[in-house]
Amino acid sequence: MRYSQLFEIDPELGRMLGRAARGVKDAGFQSTGVVSDVQGRVEKGIDNLEKEIAKNPNQTFAATFKNFLEKEKEAVKVTDKIGMDYDNGRLIRSGKPNSSYIRGVLAKFYKQLNQYIEKTQKQASKDYFGKQNPGKGFRPQI
Repeated sequence: MRYSQLFEIDPELGRMLGRAARGVKDAGFQSTGVVSDVQGRVEKGIDNLEKEIAKNPNQTFAATFKNFLEKEKEAVKVTDKIGMDYDNGRLIRSGKPNSSYIRGVLAKFYKQLNQYIEKTQKQASKDYFGKQNPGKGFRPQI
């Protein structure tokens, strides 16, 4: 069994290890592992998803997960159908949320979201500079 699978089985163990790691970092030791932007966003997303589950315990997990993704998209003003191509049947395994599948879906979602944001920013900057008009007396100097 891999360590990551152990953390997926017992989420409290993962939280305790995270607190311990933060304590080691605060004590002055430097971390050797680097967490990518997407990995960090996935971890933060899982924490926020757990809060959403606690808010709506009677709602099905599939509906809670869909609402969570919609809120994430609304936060960055994305209207496309990014991240919604996942299998609802695989979200639950043995009566519990399938952590590895959910992490994969969230990683793919945040990657697509980053790509969409970068594309729209490039397009907006291209439009801005394309519309700029130099004044009458402008002469390029070489």
